Parts: sequence; C-alpha cells; structure tokens
Amino acid sequence: MKVHPDFAKNKLVYLAWSHPVEDGAATALGRGRLEGGALAGFERLFLSNAGGGRGEHFGARIVFDGPHVYLSLGERGRREDSQDPSRHNGKIVRLTHDGKPAGAAIPGAPPEVWSLGHRNPQGLAMRPGTKELWNAEMGPRGGDELNLVKKGANYGWPVATYGREYYGPKIAPPLKEGTEPPAVHWVPSISPSGLAFYDGKAFPAWRGSAFLACLSGSELRRVSFEGGKPGAQESLLDDRGWRFRMVRSGPDGFLYFSTDDGRLGRLTAPR
Repeated sequence: MKVHPDFAKNKLVYLAWSHPVEDGAATALGRGRLEGGALAGFERLFLSNAGGGRGEHFGARIVFDGPHVYLSLGERGRREDSQDPSRHNGKIVRLTHDGKPAGAAIPGAPPEVWSLGHRNPQGLAMRPGTKELWNAEMGPRGGDELNLVKKGANYGWPVATYGREYYGPKIAPPLKEGTEPPAVHWVPSISPSGLAFYDGKAFPAWRGSAFLACLSGSELRRVSFEGGKPGAQESLLDDRGWRFRMVRSGPDGFLYFSTDDGRLGRLTAPR
C-alpha cells in the first residue's frame, strides 16, 4: 500500500496485490479514494502478464517519483521469463499515476517496462535529494542484492548471480557482459524485504543511510552511503529473532518497522 504524494488533497490510496488470472495469479495495481474509513471508487489500473500457479515472488512494492509510479514485479518462480522483455516477470515497471505506460525503455518490451533481470524485488525506494531509484531483492541461496535501478538496464537474473541453487550447484557466473553488477551483494542471504532511506532528524548520524528489513537475516540492516555509493554496514535488532518485513522513515523522525508475526515497532534510539 502507498498513499499518493498529494494524499492530503486527493485522498488517493494505491494498492498492489496478487490478482486471480486464468493460470493462477499475477501482480496488479489499483487505487481508490479514502472516504469515511473505506476506499471509494476503487479501480484496477494495471495487471501484469506475470501469471502462474506458484504462490511466490510477486514483488508488489510501489514508489512515486514526480508524475510516475514504479511497481516491482517478481519472476514468480519462472526465472527464464526475467530475461524475456515481453514478460513482466522479474521487471520493474513505470506508469503514470492513472496506470498508463510511461514510455519505452527497452526495445521489444511493453512501454511500461523500465528494467529487467530481477528475481524477487521486495524493496524499492527513491534516494532522498536525488532521482535515483534503488531496489533490494532476494537471491536464491545467497546472491541477495542492492541495486541502483537504471532505465533499460538488465540486472542479470538468472544469467548472472552470486547465488546458488538451494541444493548447492552454481546457477550462473556472478558477472556477465551486458548486465549490471549489484551495488552490494550478500552471501549468505539476509533476505531483504522492505527498503527505505532515512532522512529524519532523530538520528543525525544515520541520515542518508539505506535500511533493509531482513527476513532470514532477522535484522534491520543499515547501509551507509558515502559519496553517493553504498559503504559501511551494521546490523540492528538482530538479537530479537524477528523476521522483518518492512521499514520506513516516519514523519516524526523515527524509524518504523513491521515483522512477519504482526509486530509494528518504532526505533527511538540508535540501539
């Protein structure tokens, strides 16, 4: 879920969900107007063609940037489709606020496809003060990534990855000509889900850092940015045993998070 940047005026709320289709389910995007505690006039704006019966890797993160909205789409367990420009599997798409394609970025692809070669992009965020879109995605056994998402770029899955099959063998070389290397990668996996950049005032030393909510890693992972590039890292709340699902910088300057077992938390001190 994401509220429109002008929510105070238009009360628009955007949702992404797994929508039933003939061969299973596919990620969809829609919006409605908040009226009296309910969404009025809800409409579906976009339905991906990344269908399938497997209940995994839907992506479904939403980010606004000016007149555009970005939506991350997982490869749905059909890894080869991540490299097929005609399929939405393993892509990040760019739309207008009313769900129309925002302009071609990749030859042979639908005009909404912005980047390809993703596996399970569950983190998506704009870096404050820039026009940079960043994503965090899960590899298989290792190979989790933090990427600067560029127009028309190919992020490699499954022809380039630091990850392995769950049963051990290599999948592909870590780097391949024509694909973008990750800005950061993790082996073993930390399973990044939510991604946020901190721009609050409560923790001055953390301003500009990226925070990742990690599932198998059971932590909030802070990645500092130095000269516009990822730098030193640290783990937070890694002694709780929680699977962190989402993280956000709040309007009060503190850091908020959610967990898979239903906790909503606020970080009010550096530790």
